[in-house]
Amino acid sequence: MLDEKLYALIQKYGIDTVGVDRPYVFPKAMCWNRLKAVVGFLRVAKLLNDALDNVPDDCIALCGENRKLLEAVWWLLLPRNREKIRFLVTAVRQENKFHGRAVLEIYEAEGHQVSAALVAALHPGWKANLLGRQFDGPIIDLYSLICENHLEHLFSGYLKHDPYADIFIARHYCRQAQDLKQRQIWHQRLIAHYLRARDFLGVEKEIRAYGEAGYEDAGNYSAFLHELRMLLSDIKVQLSTRKERDVFVYWLDQLEKEDFLSMRWAGKLWTGRFFHHAYTTMMHTTMVFRSIFTGKSVKEGGLAKYGKLDEGNAELLHRAARENQIVRIFSCASNGHFRPSFVHACCKNLTPHAPATIGFWYALDTVLSSTEPCICFLHCMETHNPFNSTESDIWQFDSWAKKIFFHKSENGLCKKRGRKPGAS
Repeated sequence: MLDEKLYALIQKYGIDTVGVDRPYVFPKAMCWNRLKAVVGFLRVAKLLNDALDNVPDDCIALCGENRKLLEAVWWLLLPRNREKIRFLVTAVRQENKFHGRAVLEIYEAEGHQVSAALVAALHPGWKANLLGRQFDGPIIDLYSLICENHLEHLFSGYLKHDPYADIFIARHYCRQAQDLKQRQIWHQRLIAHYLRARDFLGVEKEIRAYGEAGYEDAGNYSAFLHELRMLLSDIKVQLSTRKERDVFVYWLDQLEKEDFLSMRWAGKLWTGRFFHHAYTTMMHTTMVFRSIFTGKSVKEGGLAKYGKLDEGNAELLHRAARENQIVRIFSCASNGHFRPSFVHACCKNLTPHAPATIGFWYALDTVLSSTEPCICFLHCMETHNPFNSTESDIWQFDSWAKKIFFHKSENGLCKKRGRKPGAS
C-alpha cells in the first residue's frame, strides 16, 4: 500500500527512478537463476576480454572475495589477459597463492604498483571501496559491465544491489563531476538511491542541495518533496488513530553504548526509558535470537540444541497466534532462525545490506494494511560491523566478507580479526 503511493508520487513528478522499484528482498527459484547466470557469464566473457585488451599495462590486480566467482572470471579470460594479472586482492587472505599469483589483503595492496583493477563481484561495493581509497587507475568492474550492457536479468538471483555502495558511488561522482550535466545526472541518481533506501531524511537533504545547485528542474523536485512530506504526515496520522495495540520491537544488532550515544537518529527514536544496567543472555547472535522468542536462558533452556523456530517451540510466537496477533519479522537472517513454513508466511527476508529504514517502511505498511494488532520485529544491521550507513563517507566491505576491523585500545587504533566483543 505505501509503496504504491510512493511510486505514484514518483511517477507524477517524473523523478529518476533508477533502482527505486527493486526491493532489498532475496529472490527465489535459485535453480533457474543458476542456469541464467551460466548464459550471462558466456555473454560477459567477451566484454571482460575486450576491456582488458584495451589496458596496455601488465600489472593488473584481480579483486574479489567470492572464491567461486574469482575462479569463474579467471577461466573466462583469454590466456593473454590472464598473463596481465599479477595479484589477487581480497578482503581476508585465506591462501598465499591464486594460480601462481600473490594474494594480498587490500591494505597490503596499497604498497604495490597496480596499474588497473579487475573487480570480480556482483555488487558495487568493491568499486566503491577502491574509489574511497583514491585508486586512480582504470577499474574494470564485472557488476558495472553487467548493468551497462543490460544483462541484469541473467544475474537477477545473484546481483547484490548494495544501498550503501550505490549511494557512495553516486555521491562520489556527483562531487567529482566537472561537467554540469553529468553532475546533475549523478545528483538525480543519488536522490533516487536515497528513495530506494526509503531514507527520507537523505532525500530531503539532497533535494535541498539540488535546489541550491540551481538545476533547471529544481522546482519539480521541490514540489515532489512537498508532497512526500504530506504523505509521511498522513502516515503519522493513520498510526495515531489506530485502535489496535501494535508492538514494534527493534533489535539493533551488536550495538554498544558508545555507538548508541553517537547515532544521529537515536534521540528521536528512543524517547522512552533508557536502561543504564542491561545484560544479554549471550554474545552470540543466534542464541540471543532464540532467547528472545522462547523466553529461555541459553544454558538452562537448552537453546544450543534447539532447532529452527516456529509457533510450536517459540513462546512469543505461540502466544501471538493464540491471541490473533499478526507477527511479522523484518530481518536479513530469518532464514537461519525460523522454519521454512514460518519464514514463508511471516518473514520479510531482507538482503544483508538492507538499511534499517527499509525494515521500518515495510513494518509501517504491514500495520496500516491490517485490521488486527501486529507485532513487528525489526532486526537492524547498521549497528553491526562493518557499521555501514547511508550517511557513510566511505563504503566498507560486506560483513560476511571483511572480518578485519578496528577497535579502540589504550594504544589507539589497532587491528583485530574476528568478532567484536558484545555481539548482540
